Amino acid sequence: MTTDPVSLKNGKVEQGLPEFAAHFGNNMFVFQSEENLNAFVKQPRFYIEKAPEMPPNFRLLMLGPRGIGLKTQA
Repeated sequence: MTTDPVSLKNGKVEQGLPEFAAHFGNNMFVFQSEENLNAFVKQPRFYIEKAPEMPPNFRLLMLGPRGIGLKTQA
């Protein structure tokens, strides 16, 4: 995943950067900053123990032609 799990836990949706990456539990996690990376390395289970809740102001737009399954996906 490319979303920073530490930012998600803090209620923000931020993309992680490849230069701030950590491996845990056969997964690679990327972070927005070195501070988020260090926080994750200290307590990785705290940030991934349950699925994150998306912030209430998060929006998603799905576009595409008819017949490709937009209604099914939504």
